[in-house]
Amino acid sequence: MRFQKISLGISLLLLSHQALAVDGYKGVKFGSDIKSVMAAKWCSFQQYKDSGIKGVQSYYCRDFKFSGTDTLAMAIFIEGKFERLAINLNTGIDPLTSALEKKYGKPSSTSTPEEGEKVMTQGGSIYIRYDNDTVLLVGTRDITKGKDTSQLIYSSADYNEKLTTLQSRNLDGDL
Repeated sequence: MRFQKISLGISLLLLSHQALAVDGYKGVKFGSDIKSVMAAKWCSFQQYKDSGIKGVQSYYCRDFKFSGTDTLAMAIFIEGKFERLAINLNTGIDPLTSALEKKYGKPSSTSTPEEGEKVMTQGGSIYIRYDNDTVLLVGTRDITKGKDTSQLIYSSADYNEKLTTLQSRNLDGDL
C-alpha cells in the first residue's frame, strides 16, 4: 500500500511538472531584467515614453521576425521584470492554432461561441488560451474600420496578479 502511494505521488509530480506554464520566450525567462531581453536581440526594441501605468515599462519594435516576416512586437516589464511578450500576426490564426495545439496541447480555455458571435457583429476580441492560459491567441475585429487583427501573447503565469497588485498599490492614497 505504501509503495502504491509513493508511486501515485511520483506520477502526480511528473504530470504536474509537464503541465507547468510557459516560462519565457526563446531562452529569456519571465522575471528577467530588461538587459537580458535586449541582449537576446529578438529585434530593435525601443521604449515607449509612457506606458500609462506607474511601474510598467513597455518596449516595442517593428522588425520582430515571426513566420518569416517582420512584424510589430511589444515586451512588457512590471517593475523592471520581463512578464509578457505580444506579437502582432501578419497571417490568419488557423495555421497557428494547429501549431500551438501541437506544441502545448488542447486549449486551456477559449471564448464562448456566444462571445464569438458578438465579436463578429459588434466587434471586440476573442481568445484561445493554451498552457494554463500563459499563451494567448487573440483575434480582434474593429467594426468601424472593417479590419481584423490577431496577436500571439506569451505571459508569465502570474502576470495578471502582478499587474493587478501594482495597479492597486498605485491607487493607495487616492481613494
